[in-house]
Amino acid sequence: MSRNRRLWTVLAGIGIVAAGAVTAPARAADFAPPPTYRAGDYEAAERAFRRAVLAHPRSAAAHNNLAQTLADLDRHDEALAEARVAVGLGGPQEDTSIRTLDAIVSRTGRGEQEWHR
Repeated sequence: MSRNRRLWTVLAGIGIVAAGAVTAPARAADFAPPPTYRAGDYEAAERAFRRAVLAHPRSAAAHNNLAQTLADLDRHDEALAEARVAVGLGGPQEDTSIRTLDAIVSRTGRGEQEWHR
C-alpha cells in the first residue's frame, strides 16, 4: 500500500468520526475516500469532495480531504487554502488537519512562511 493510500485511510477514518461532531447530518460516505480516489482518479475524487464541502461547509474533515486530493493533483495553492480552512474549523480532528497542512507546506518547499499567510 502506498504512503498516500495509508495516510488517506487514516485521515478518512478520523474524518468519519470527527464529521458527526462538526456537522450533522453527515454520512460516512461524504468523507470516505471514493473509489475514484483509490483508483488514482483524483479529478473525480476532487469533484466528490467539493460536493461534500458544499453539503457540509463547517466540516473540517471535508475540507481536509479536499486539501489532500488537491495536493495529490499538485495544486498546492488550492490545497493550502483548503487545509487552512480545515485547521481554522478546529474540532476533534484538528491535529489531523494540522498534519495535512504541514505535509502540503513541506511539498511546496516554501517553508514556515506558508503557515502565517
